[in-house]
Amino acid sequence: MKTLGFIGTGGMGSGMAASLIKAGNKLVVNDLRREQAKGLETQGALFKKSPREVAEAAEIVLSMLPYNDAVRTVGLGAGGLHEASSGAKLWIDFSSIDKKTIIAVNAELSVEDVPPEPPNDVTCAPEPSTIATFRASFVARSLTVASVVPSVSRTLPT
Repeated sequence: MKTLGFIGTGGMGSGMAASLIKAGNKLVVNDLRREQAKGLETQGALFKKSPREVAEAAEIVLSMLPYNDAVRTVGLGAGGLHEASSGAKLWIDFSSIDKKTIIAVNAELSVEDVPPEPPNDVTCAPEPSTIATFRASFVARSLTVASVVPSVSRTLPT
């Protein structure tokens, strides 16, 4: 069983996160509005106070956020993923945001020893242990997610 982090537990994110729990994953969650995560907590998710705390408690961080600035804040803001001193080093974002934002956040989170992005901006993730710092990934197909987190292949269409 993987410990996954999920940030953004509103309308779209809560359904995705609930599917991860149903698939047998342990889940740690965060949302700016704590009440948004209450339903997931009743299903076994553990609430963390910041994206940094989510990353430190998880193997992989997933997010579904409402707008560009939320993605920037989760990755780069105070208490953001960039401050994590341990835990997950892979962040997969499902947000419906512009391409420029995720590329800019990725550039700030990446370092030279992380492999370059593949051509179509879809990241086929290496094992998290091979990544030196966070890498933000825009995932366009659920098939890619299923290859990173195999248990979601039962709950997401390909």
